[in-house]
Amino acid sequence: MVDWQDPNVIAADGTTLIRLTHAVAGLYTWEWVTTLDFEWSVFTGKRPWKWPTFLYLSSRYCVLVAIISQLIIFNVTHEINCTALERAIEGFAFVAMDSASALIALRAFAFWRRNYYVLTVIIAAFMANVGIQIHDMVVATSSWDSSANSCILQNTSRMRLQLIATFATDVVLLVTMLSGLILRRTYCGLYQLLLSQGLLWAVIATLSYIPPVLLSSLNLNGIMNLMTPTVAYVTLVICATRMHRDLMDNVIPALRDAPIAVVSSMRFSSMTTHSRPGPCVRDIEALKTADSENATSLGD
Repeated sequence: MVDWQDPNVIAADGTTLIRLTHAVAGLYTWEWVTTLDFEWSVFTGKRPWKWPTFLYLSSRYCVLVAIISQLIIFNVTHEINCTALERAIEGFAFVAMDSASALIALRAFAFWRRNYYVLTVIIAAFMANVGIQIHDMVVATSSWDSSANSCILQNTSRMRLQLIATFATDVVLLVTMLSGLILRRTYCGLYQLLLSQGLLWAVIATLSYIPPVLLSSLNLNGIMNLMTPTVAYVTLVICATRMHRDLMDNVIPALRDAPIAVVSSMRFSSMTTHSRPGPCVRDIEALKTADSENATSLGD
């Protein structure tokens, strides 16, 4: 049986953590570089600037700063203000996570046709999560270890509550999205596109928080508590930003083309047997109205 408090085991875990963080940094750098064309089209005016774009950019660039700061901590060779840098890392990471979760929340809100009871639940979950994150950042302490020649984060078990809160928030968003789809029971082509473009990313983002929640609950040692949170929040950001780009590149153009491609044919077929448009027509028209009247509903 492994003695997780053994110094040799902790040293080996530390090496694994450094390698894993560098691998995640490389993965995110590749993701960031290969998708720069999206924000370039925003900066050059080819895409309209709307406020969810700020959430998209915030999540992308804050996570980049957080990862760079983590690499600095792992590679620095002289004494620095470890606590200040650790709080900066957590601050940027939390902003990135919250911005990414907000992008997912916009999709969930759209599925419920801007239902403000659902919005209240989403906001309550967010506020609780943000409050826990602020507390976690404020109490974070790190000190310079001259023997290890690196910063050592203190009391890593404190991260458990924050990780559970983030996981719970993502579960609330996922359940909200799923329930909105199930209750509406709409199976037309555009909603299948909306489902496939959003739900898969939301599921992956939520599942990515299971390993850090489990490891922090086990509290094997300080290094193991830090092993997977970076993987989780980078995964969350990648999934949320990919979902947003898919929405802007595929779903919204499909909705705007719906009168010619979909709605007219479905309206004819549904009106032959019903006195009012069928569910697909009504739902598409509701989404088009949401797109034009309230960018929140579609993350537009």
